[in-house]
Amino acid sequence: MAPTRDVTNTDLDATRIEPTGVTEAQAPALDSSGHGEADWSLPRGAQVDRYFIIGRLGAGGMGEVFSAYDPELDRRVALKLVRFDANEDAANARGRLLREAQALAKLSHPNVVAVYDAGTHGDRVFIAMEHVEGRTFRDWLRSAEQRRTPDTWREALGLMLQAGAGLAAAHAQGMVHRDFKPANVMVSDDGRVRVLDFGLARRFGESEPSDEARPLLRSDPIESLDSLNSSRSSLALQLTQTGMVMGTPAYMAPEQFFGGRVDSRTDQFSFCVVLYRGLFGVRPFPGESFADLGRSVARGEMREMPKSARIPRAIHNALRRGLSPGREQRYPSMDELLADLERSIGQARRRLLGAAGATAVVVALGGAALLGSTAREAATPCQGFDAKLAGIWDDERREAMATAFEATQLAYAGDALVATQRSLDEYTAAWTQLRTEICEATQVRRDQSETLMDLRIGCLDGRLHDISALTTVLTEEVDADVVKNSVLGVGQLPPLRDCATLERDDQGLMQPEDPQAAAGVEHAREQVAAARARVLAGKYQDGLSYAERALELAEQTGFLPVIAEAHEMVGLAHDRRMEPEPARAAYEEGLYAAAASGHTRVELMSLLGLASVLGMHLVKTDEALHYARHAEAIAHYLGDPPQLVGTVALYRGNAQMTASHFDEAIEQFRRAIEVTRGDPESERVYLAALNNVSAVLGQKGQYQDAADAFVEALAAAEGRLGPWHPTVGSTHNNLGVTYSRLGEHELAMKHALRAIEIYEKVLGTEHPELGRGYHNLGVAYSDQGNAQKAYESYLKALEIKRRTLGPDHVSVAFSANNVGDALLRLGRAREAVPFIEDALRIWKTALGPDNPNNMYGLVSLAQAHLALGEPALALPYVRRALELGNDGDIDPVERAKADFVAAQAVLASGGEPKEAVDLARRARSGYQASERPSPNELAEIDAWLAEHG
Repeated sequence: MAPTRDVTNTDLDATRIEPTGVTEAQAPALDSSGHGEADWSLPRGAQVDRYFIIGRLGAGGMGEVFSAYDPELDRRVALKLVRFDANEDAANARGRLLREAQALAKLSHPNVVAVYDAGTHGDRVFIAMEHVEGRTFRDWLRSAEQRRTPDTWREALGLMLQAGAGLAAAHAQGMVHRDFKPANVMVSDDGRVRVLDFGLARRFGESEPSDEARPLLRSDPIESLDSLNSSRSSLALQLTQTGMVMGTPAYMAPEQFFGGRVDSRTDQFSFCVVLYRGLFGVRPFPGESFADLGRSVARGEMREMPKSARIPRAIHNALRRGLSPGREQRYPSMDELLADLERSIGQARRRLLGAAGATAVVVALGGAALLGSTAREAATPCQGFDAKLAGIWDDERREAMATAFEATQLAYAGDALVATQRSLDEYTAAWTQLRTEICEATQVRRDQSETLMDLRIGCLDGRLHDISALTTVLTEEVDADVVKNSVLGVGQLPPLRDCATLERDDQGLMQPEDPQAAAGVEHAREQVAAARARVLAGKYQDGLSYAERALELAEQTGFLPVIAEAHEMVGLAHDRRMEPEPARAAYEEGLYAAAASGHTRVELMSLLGLASVLGMHLVKTDEALHYARHAEAIAHYLGDPPQLVGTVALYRGNAQMTASHFDEAIEQFRRAIEVTRGDPESERVYLAALNNVSAVLGQKGQYQDAADAFVEALAAAEGRLGPWHPTVGSTHNNLGVTYSRLGEHELAMKHALRAIEIYEKVLGTEHPELGRGYHNLGVAYSDQGNAQKAYESYLKALEIKRRTLGPDHVSVAFSANNVGDALLRLGRAREAVPFIEDALRIWKTALGPDNPNNMYGLVSLAQAHLALGEPALALPYVRRALELGNDGDIDPVERAKADFVAAQAVLASGGEPKEAVDLARRARSGYQASERPSPNELAEIDAWLAEHG
C-alpha cells in the first residue's frame, strides 16, 4: 500500500551564465582591523531573533556587524551585536544598551541610518538597521586623496553637509553621537549620505557614567598627556576602562580627552575635523602620538589652512569656530554651523559668477557633488576623452532610456533603470579614466611605446562599439526581455582592464595594414558588437542574425582574429537560444581561429562556451571538464582574476550538477562564490553560483544549508535587481520549496505565493517560470498534507509548461510525475499511471536510462502498481530505482522512500520476508538521518514493522 504522505520532487531552478571576458579586477581584501573576538562571530545561516545571518560586514570596539535577512519583511538588514563592558553589571548593561537602541529606532531622518528593531540575543543586544549599499566616507577620502583636483573640496562639502543634517536631526532628539568619524558616514550608491553607528550615542542629561568621560590622568590636560608618553602599555590598559575615552582619538574633542561633559558641541568638533580633512586632505591638528595630538587639540594649535583661492574664507572661519578648544566658543548648534557653511557657498558662487561672467557654477546640495568650473589648467594632449561618449552615453541617451523603460509599464522597470544607468555611468567613467591613463603613459610619462598605446587605444575603441550598441538596444529596442536583462547585461560588457594589459605579442586586436582591409575588419567588429548587445539584452534571435552577418563580413576580410570573434559570437547566440549542437560547432571554429591567430581573449571565451554547452546541455561531463581545465590555465596565466576564476568554477559545477555528481558540484559552486563575493564585475557569476549550490544542496537533502544559501541569494538579487525582477521571483520560488522541506510551512507558502505574484505581474500567465511557481506551490501544499490543492497546483504547472516548453522538456517531467503522486494520495491510482509513465519517458529520453532522476518515476510507478494490487509489476520498477539511487547522489529521503516501497513490494509479491524487513528498517534509518521532518512516514514504517517485523 502506498504511503499516506508522498515526498514529491521539486523543480529547483539552476542558473547558467555565459562567459564575458577577462578582467584584472581583484576582489577586495577582507578587513582584519576589527577587534572582535573569534568566539563572537556567527556562522552564515545562524539565527538572531527572526533574522538569518548572511555574512560578516565588520567589527569594532562596540561589537560586530552582520549582513542579515529579515524573512517577515522580506528585506536585507545590517544586524549589530553589541558588547557591554565587562566591568559593568551585565543586566544593567543589557538594559542600558537596549534602551539606547530603542531610542535610536524613534529617530527618522534621510541622513541617518534607520534603526528598525532592537532586542536581546543571549547575553548581548542586537540592533537591526538599514542596510546601505555604498562606501564609507573614509573610503571616499582615500580615493579623493589619490585623485584630488582643485574642485574636490566642493564634493566633500556637499557630502558633509548631508552628514551634518543627520547629526543635527539626532541632536534635535536629544542624542549625541560621541564617535563621529569618516568610517561612521556612509555614502550610498545613489549619492545619499547617512550617519551610522550611534554605538556610543547617549541622550543628553542621562546620569550614565559615560556622559562625563573620566580624565586620563590628572586635571591638567597638558601634564596628563605628557605623562602618557612613558607607558604605551598603561595607555592601552586605561583605554579599556569603563567611562574613559569614548571615541576615536584623531576626531575627538578636548572634553573627550580630558573628562569634560559631552554634548552636541562635541559632535560639532568631530564633524569639523572630518570636514577639514575632506576639504584639505589632512587633519587639522598635528601630532604623531596620542599625547602630541591631545596637546594640539587642547591648545587649539591647528595647522595653517592651505591658501586655496577656491575655498571661501567664510568656510575657513566656520571651521576655526567649530574647532575651538572650548565648547562655549563653538557654534551653539549644528544647525547654525551648517547655515554658515551654506551661506559661504552662496557667496563663493556669486563671486565666481561676477569674475567669470558666463562660467557656470552649479551647487547641488543634498545628494550630488558640488560642481564648479573656473579657469582650468593648461590643456594637455590627454584631456577631453569624455567627449567621445557623446551620442553613446550622454544626457540624451539617458532620457531616452528612461522613457523607453517607463513605456513597458513593468513593475520592476524603475529599479532596473536606476541600476542599469548607474552601471553604465561606472563603466563609461572607467573607460574615460583608462583612456586618459593610456594616453599619459606615452604622451606624458613616456613609459609606453606608441605602438603599444595604439594597440590599447584600439581595444578601448572596440569597447566604445560595445557601449554604443548596447545603449542603442536599451533606448530603441526596449521590451520586457531587454528590461529583465539590462542590469546584468551591462555587467557582462567586456572588461576594460583587458585593454590596459594588452602586450605586443597579443595579436587579437591588431588591424590589417591595408586601409581597405582595416575598414572591412572594423565593419565586421561593429556587427559583432551589435550582436553581443542584443544577446546580452535577451534578444537572442536578433543577436544570432547580427552574429551571422558579422561572420559573413569577417570571412570576406580573411582576417583570422575577427573571424574568431564572429564565430564565438555565433556560438554564444545559439547557446542562449538553447541550441547546443550549432553552439558547439561555432565555439569550436572560434577556438581554432583564435588559437591560430594569437587571439587570447576569444580563445578563452570559446573554451568557456564549450565547457558550458557540453556540461549543461549535451551532458558530456568529461569533455566539459577538459575544456574548463584549459580555460583555467589561461586564467592562471592572466593572474587569476576573480570573475574568470569564478566562471570556470561555475561551469565545472554546472557540468557536475547535470551529471548528478552533487558533492563535486557543491565544491565548485562554493569556490565560485568565494572568489566572486564582493567583486562588482562578477555579480552574475556570484548570483548563479549561489542559486545553483542551493539547488544542489536541496537535491542532497541538506535543506538548512540550502535555505541559508538561498537567503543570501535572495538578498543579493533583490539588492541589485529590485523586488519585482524575475530572478528575484525564482529565488523566492526555490526558497519556498526549501522551507517546505524543513517543515516551515508558513514561510514556504509565503515565498511560493510571492514567486507566483512576481511571475504573473511581470512575465504574464503564459511563461514557464510561472509553471515552476505553481509546481513548487504544489510542493508546499503536499508537505502540508493537502493532496487536493497539491494536485490542482501541479496540474496547472503541467499545463503551462507543456504550452510554453513543449511536451518533452525535462521540467515537464517533474510536474507530470508530481501530478501522478498527488493522484496516488487521492486514491486515484489508475489515473496516475499515464502521468508517471510520461514523466519516465521524458527523463529516459532527455537524460539517458541511467540518470538518477529516473528514480523518481520508477518509485512512483511501483507505488501505483502496488495500489492497483499488482505487486509483481511493482517490484522490477522499484529494484531498478534502488540501483539508480545507489549510483547517484540522491536525497536520503528519496532513497528511504524507495526502500519502503521495495519492502512492501517484496512482501506483497511473495518474496523473502527478511529482505522486506531489512529494507523497511533501512528506510526508517534514512528518514531519521534526514533534515526533512518525516513523522508520518516514520509512523507508517513503525506500524508496518510491528505487523511484519
